[in-house]
Amino acid sequence: MSTEEEIRVSHFAAWNVVPDCLIENFMAELAAAGAKHITLMSRQLARMLAEPEYAAELRRVLEKLGLRMRDAHGLAGPLYDLDIPERHAELIDEHRRALGFCAEFGIRTYTVHVGAAPWCRRPDPRDLEELRSNALDTLEQILPEAEKLGIILAVENSFEPVNTPEEVLFYIRRFESPFLRCCYDSGHANIMDAHRKDPAKYKETFHHIVWRDNLVLEEDALGKLSSHIVTCHLHDNCGYTDDHALPGTNGGTVDWKHLMERLRACPNLESIQNESNFAVQHVTAREVCRIFETLTGKS
Repeated sequence: MSTEEEIRVSHFAAWNVVPDCLIENFMAELAAAGAKHITLMSRQLARMLAEPEYAAELRRVLEKLGLRMRDAHGLAGPLYDLDIPERHAELIDEHRRALGFCAEFGIRTYTVHVGAAPWCRRPDPRDLEELRSNALDTLEQILPEAEKLGIILAVENSFEPVNTPEEVLFYIRRFESPFLRCCYDSGHANIMDAHRKDPAKYKETFHHIVWRDNLVLEEDALGKLSSHIVTCHLHDNCGYTDDHALPGTNGGTVDWKHLMERLRACPNLESIQNESNFAVQHVTAREVCRIFETLTGKS
């Protein structure tokens, strides 16, 4: 990897488990350990929609600590995923507003989920084509705003039929815009990796509900997506569950040396993001930064 400005390292700051009264101290510990960038997360964007003044307060804290935000995990979940059929007009408007807040922080990448909730919902699972239509309409409505603001939408691969590498590529190729790329998620790819897998180790719900008893594993998700990857979420797992472990810890099975060699070769990669849940893994901020410095060859 080259300079920090070309390939930046951004850390998720555990906003979901650290109370507001401690988050500034939490970020201060990361800054003291050498972190330069923090990822703006869906929770903060949703809060800004309800409390616009929160954006100014967060910028004040970042400036005080010498931290920057250049990557955002965009609005996500059952209220905001691209293919959600309910409150469709509202979620489009909220994504547009969230992109406006992102522009104020200087955000470059805005990761989005296609969405698995309507696909997995029983007893009335949605048809894949209907969900594609919902997602396409969302992208058609928010991509012009992203282009205007200079923010790249990054569609994330996950572990359901609606979020496979082929589905991610379907949306990217449909629009052929330099402002619609991919966020490669290493943990999700590891769950779907076909190598050395025992299908019996996946949860029954994964087989029966998520994959409708037709599980399809991936031979090379990274290879399929490599030319479109602009950012990535890096975390580890056992290969069967979404553990969000720090790379190389807690029984993780990702081959980090091989993965990082391949990520370095991705022509459009701008950033890597630490999406591990390290705040509940009882490790220091210094150790977190050391692990990512080692991954990127900075130590």
